[in-house]
Amino acid sequence: MKKIFPLLLCGICLCNGNARSQNTDDTPTDSRSDYTTGIFVLNEDWFGHQNSTINYFTDSCTWVYRVFQKENPGHELGCTSQFGTIYDGRMYIVSKQEKDGGATITGSRLAVCDARTMKLEKEFADIAPENGNSASADGRTFLGIDRHTGYLGTSNGIYLFDIDKMSIGAMIENTGNASGSLYDDQIGMMTRVGRYAFAVHQAKGLLVIDTETHTLETIIEGKYNSVIPARDGNLWLSSNDNLVCLDPYTLKTEQHPVPVSLPESWYAWTADPFCASYQENKIYWAYSQTNDWWGQDVIYCYDIDNESNFEIFDFGTYDDGSWTLYHAGFRIHPVTDDIYAMIYRSNTSRKYRMLRLSKNGGETWEVAGEYDLESNYWFPALVIFPDTAAPVVSDEFPDKIVFDSEQRRFSLYLGDKVSDDDNLACTIVKSVITTNKAVLDARIENDSLIAEPVGNGTATLTVVFNSNGKTVEKEISVTVSGLSGNRETAMSEKTYRIYPNPAQRYFTINTEESVTVDIFSLDGQRRLSSPAKKGEPVSVETLPAGLYMVRISTPSGSGYAPLLKQ
Repeated sequence: MKKIFPLLLCGICLCNGNARSQNTDDTPTDSRSDYTTGIFVLNEDWFGHQNSTINYFTDSCTWVYRVFQKENPGHELGCTSQFGTIYDGRMYIVSKQEKDGGATITGSRLAVCDARTMKLEKEFADIAPENGNSASADGRTFLGIDRHTGYLGTSNGIYLFDIDKMSIGAMIENTGNASGSLYDDQIGMMTRVGRYAFAVHQAKGLLVIDTETHTLETIIEGKYNSVIPARDGNLWLSSNDNLVCLDPYTLKTEQHPVPVSLPESWYAWTADPFCASYQENKIYWAYSQTNDWWGQDVIYCYDIDNESNFEIFDFGTYDDGSWTLYHAGFRIHPVTDDIYAMIYRSNTSRKYRMLRLSKNGGETWEVAGEYDLESNYWFPALVIFPDTAAPVVSDEFPDKIVFDSEQRRFSLYLGDKVSDDDNLACTIVKSVITTNKAVLDARIENDSLIAEPVGNGTATLTVVFNSNGKTVEKEISVTVSGLSGNRETAMSEKTYRIYPNPAQRYFTINTEESVTVDIFSLDGQRRLSSPAKKGEPVSVETLPAGLYMVRISTPSGSGYAPLLKQ
């Protein structure tokens, strides 16, 4: 059976019109030093005959074919390349096997290239040769965790990748394949929001991994095909005929039935046509009206804000009606919001074309560009765009914090304080460094900066924002005075809980003793203070709608919990 895999888009296509050119840019490699302004298309190629390839579509609307081989003479990708991504200036290309049966050159299951020049930095024919009798680790996906570590998803678990040393490490415990088959218990798509990385496991469900300890925190059970972040800050999973919304901090899920089928990822795993817009709060996917696994003929949309579903493009109405989308062959440009779709005539045809679909300021999607490829069995796999922008911190970000006898806690929501033109804000990872821990304790909690004084004095707090490997730092000077006695001790969330949350008029604390409740706005100002007895509601009717922090104080200590007032 023909295997299929994802296609990579890396750049902004600046050309317009409906040219159906098959132009080949044969620019010598010495004069082409920048592959960041166009689009990459990763291809499976013809299984059983040759290794995979990657093509480049320039901003002048010409194709440069097989750029990996072109920039790295004597080297090739592996067999049925499935996935590619750019992280911190490098492109990670993952293939299922290191060599196609019909190829003459041994390629790689993982190839790491400079994303600008496409020059090879390291390649790995094997991921885990020491596995012995367990299922071999064929390549599936890659996720950058931070500037030092990545996760390599395979047919047999998730492996640590040391970015500094360019080496593959141990499997993350309990992520592996218990079946012994290449096509059961596979790892699929992965993403990271906040402290956790999320990986779809074919048999177990969604794996939730603590990125600080690289251990499996929990499993959200279910039969899922894919997971993606969306503009609303949540993760969205495809599961049969249901979209599943997952809060990446509380891990609560919500089912959203849809009237058409969602794409299938499994057998030999492939990235599927399931993705999100970075500009609008919408999710897109493709499906076949005739249940054809190979070719999809309709692109569909789910509007998260309006909870509505609708068809946006029917390939049966395009041209002579004989073109279909090859499996995972479309993605949405993170900046322009245009759809780039790879279509073909059939599995036995060598006719391939890329379409650029655009709304052009309206709500109706139209073909804005048509670009033919040279005749070949490309079988495109995935679309990846270049990462050209860097994170930018809002001018509202503070440069100093002053603690005194009244101000004993500072909380700042970071989700709206940083942006990246070609990345979702929710996937920007935040971390904090404190110069003087005898004065200040600071941490990131649920996408918020939390700072609490420990002793009198001064300190510098540095917040680091990491957007797809590109970082920016912001310093905050901290002064603490008037602090006396011991620092407040943290309370267990299992002992103290507020409900309902979100609250409209009041909330209650599940306490067996009397407590004092202080409610702070996110800028650290006390907005309400009240005693509370067992089972006694605390009124919040006078508070404006928004997010607050609740401090619950007892003679034995105090702690905090977030509160959403509706």
